[in-house]
Amino acid sequence: MKIRKAVETYIDYFSSALPDNFVIKDYYISNSGNEFYIYYRDETKDNQIQYNSINEYLTHIDTYKPFEIEVDNEHIINLIDNSH
Repeated sequence: MKIRKAVETYIDYFSSALPDNFVIKDYYISNSGNEFYIYYRDETKDNQIQYNSINEYLTHIDTYKPFEIEVDNEHIINLIDNSH
């Protein structure tokens, strides 16, 4: 956590180097401390999940483990792991 706080100081510099439509989603230093990762995404792309039928939706959710909820195309929450 201490390293993450130190990195926050420079996030604005990293953000300013990206095109306007990109935002930083997450960032961290590897466990070894040798690599720095920045995850960003294009805000102009739609992340919303769309289904053409109830059957398509039911088939899709059957691919997940019990208690997993898909929030959007990038985020799945496991209710057991995130009980609060």
